[in-house]
Amino acid sequence: MKNKGFTLVELLAVIILLAVIALIATPIILNVINDSRESATMDSVSGIYHAIEIDYAERLEFSGNATYTYSNGGLVTTDANGNNVNLPLSGALSRGAEAKGTVAGGNIKVAAWVGDKCYTKLDSKGSPQINASGTDKATCLALAN
Repeated sequence: MKNKGFTLVELLAVIILLAVIALIATPIILNVINDSRESATMDSVSGIYHAIEIDYAERLEFSGNATYTYSNGGLVTTDANGNNVNLPLSGALSRGAEAKGTVAGGNIKVAAWVGDKCYTKLDSKGSPQINASGTDKATCLALAN
C-alpha cells in the first residue's frame, strides 16, 4: 500500500519558506501603508489651504487678518460680525489631529499636527512639508502665525 501525503520535513520546509516571505513582505507593506497615510495627510493639508484660500477670496470685503482652526473634522473661522463660520472641506485629517491656518496681508499659512508629526503649507507654491519630528504640537501650530 502506498502512503499519500507529505513528510514532516516537507511541511516544515514549506512553513519556513512562508515565514521568510512574511518577514520580507511585512516591512514593505507597512511602508506602503505609512506612505499612503502621509500622502493623504498632505492632501488634506492642501485641502485646508485651498478652503481658506476660497473663503478669503469670497470675503474680499473682509480686509483684516483671519484665523482658521481645524478640530473634530471641521474647519472654523469667524466672520466680520464675530460669528463662527464652518467651511466645507473635501477631505479630513485623521482623528485627534489639529490644524491652524492664518491669513495676514493676503498670505496664507497652514500648520497641522497629526500623530507626532507637523505638516505645514506656508505658501501657494509646492506641496505641504513635514517638519522635524522633534517639534511639539504648540510649536507646530505656531508656524501658521
